[in-house]
Amino acid sequence: MYKILQAGTVTVAHNQDGTYTITGSFTAVSGEKFEVSFVGNIVFENQSESAEDTLMNLDVENTTFKECAITAHGGDADYHRFSLQLFDGDCTEDGVITSGIVLNIDLFATAPVDNEIVIPDGIYRATADYQEVEEFVPFTFMAGDCYTLMGYPVQVGTYVQDLRNAEVDGFIRHGYANAGTIEFKRDGEQYSVVVDLTMRNGVKVTGQYPMGKVSIFDERPEVPEGDWISTLKGDKQFAFSDDIYSYALMYPNYPVAGFNEFEIIVNDHESDESFILDFIVPDDVKSPVGTYTVGSLENPQAYTFIPGYYNYAVMLGTWCWLQYVDGANDPVGQAPATDGTIEITENADGTFNINFTLKDDADPKHTVTASWTGEILDPRDSWKK
Repeated sequence: MYKILQAGTVTVAHNQDGTYTITGSFTAVSGEKFEVSFVGNIVFENQSESAEDTLMNLDVENTTFKECAITAHGGDADYHRFSLQLFDGDCTEDGVITSGIVLNIDLFATAPVDNEIVIPDGIYRATADYQEVEEFVPFTFMAGDCYTLMGYPVQVGTYVQDLRNAEVDGFIRHGYANAGTIEFKRDGEQYSVVVDLTMRNGVKVTGQYPMGKVSIFDERPEVPEGDWISTLKGDKQFAFSDDIYSYALMYPNYPVAGFNEFEIIVNDHESDESFILDFIVPDDVKSPVGTYTVGSLENPQAYTFIPGYYNYAVMLGTWCWLQYVDGANDPVGQAPATDGTIEITENADGTFNINFTLKDDADPKHTVTASWTGEILDPRDSWKK
């Protein structure tokens, strides 16, 4: 659970043995005061080099791309989003690209009539800059750009990875397309792609993928059946394997003074199913044991759970079912808890029993039940100490 800060101080000291001591004292918007500290070595990476020094500086003229991969990400009734990779160069048997160029395209097309993954024929033109786009419009591609996140460059939109001189340069050059056209034509399951792009620094990239087969990947999320978040199609009862990872974190004096908040996460590594319980206890209680009914974040009360919700793209509150797939950070199936009861008891051996019957936000609501016994870790020493 992250905290929104309203004030604080960070102090950094370089010690005689070469290590660093970093301490921080903060105040959250809830009024909670807390401190953090770190002592140890820090590995520095020099990123002071001008971004212009790593931009691609040679045109790509009339190249013929060897491979084309299309990934569908879904959308709504107005648009569907696709990412494409066009490749021309050399790669190892394991698929590692060693030379050449990779064109990454962030594309918006009209929504398909049915469930097919289809990019309509047409000419696609650049959007405004990434931070200025207010809505996604079909027959456009997202203009490319690079941002810094925690000191590391993050490429977004439509951009080129230029490995033609990577062995000599010692790094991969990048180009960020913000003008030009991409033309698609489709014949059954085959596509042709013609690109005529201009990078932000004026470098040109032109070429084509001749009509041929493409690799298609479906990463469209499960879509709710109505105006709700849950993707369940019916009631759900957990059946747990023996390969479970579970932990709990306690946040003192949160969401307001006088209460402690617990967050318990239980993940089944075999089924890739999880649940998240987010509930409130009095501030003198350091155990998750109790019976909890639905409450609210706006009016926190002891022994209530917070219903599941999204704060922008962040999942918060209680989620009675989450389904993941290998390699994905976000769930492909989900059900926020909106009603029901959670009961947690502790056994003599220190393990815990979690039993709940919860309702999602669908109409009509689906029921999710779980009964699990096991160890709950305290990775931050927040409540067992």
